[in-house]
Amino acid sequence: MKKHAAFTPLPGRPRRRRGVALLATVAAIATLGALATGVFFAALRHVRDARNTHLRTRALAAAEYGIYHTIAPAVWSALWSAAPPTGLLATRVYTLIDGVASGAAASGPTPGSRAGALADATDTVWVWKLTTSSALLVSAAVVRSGAVRAARRIALLVALRPTAAPPDTVGADSSRGTTPASEPGIPRGPAWTEM
Repeated sequence: MKKHAAFTPLPGRPRRRRGVALLATVAAIATLGALATGVFFAALRHVRDARNTHLRTRALAAAEYGIYHTIAPAVWSALWSAAPPTGLLATRVYTLIDGVASGAAASGPTPGSRAGALADATDTVWVWKLTTSSALLVSAAVVRSGAVRAARRIALLVALRPTAAPPDTVGADSSRGTTPASEPGIPRGPAWTEM
């Protein structure tokens, strides 16, 4: 019997590589998996950034609401304009549910607000008398969405108009900071001017 020599490839013919296709497939799947993971985390980061931007915008809107509601003629007290020269005059807390104000309250939703609704924004406004002719309003708003919160603080300096009559004078509407039109020489409108 004739013994055969060990198999030797013919010259010019490539050698067979076993497992190359499997290795290329695994590498392609790993590359596509890494790309998909990167896209997923980039999209997740984009959603978080959008949510945070939305919350910061709502916090700014709540802070502005608190300040401008406090200086509204119907809310501004003429007693604040006639108060002693320096110090904290008032603190107001506003609760907003789904972006809608439920009014001034000490804390939590006011009576008559939606039952079971949780406040998603709270705004606190402090009215400080700086001098006899100026006041500073500071508004700090906090907006919550689940475990995420955004806060914004703004301030507004107002020049107080001099009052010709003390706020307890008969005929003066001290609750609004205005005086009746029948009194000549006394300015009508709010007792402040925005600076």
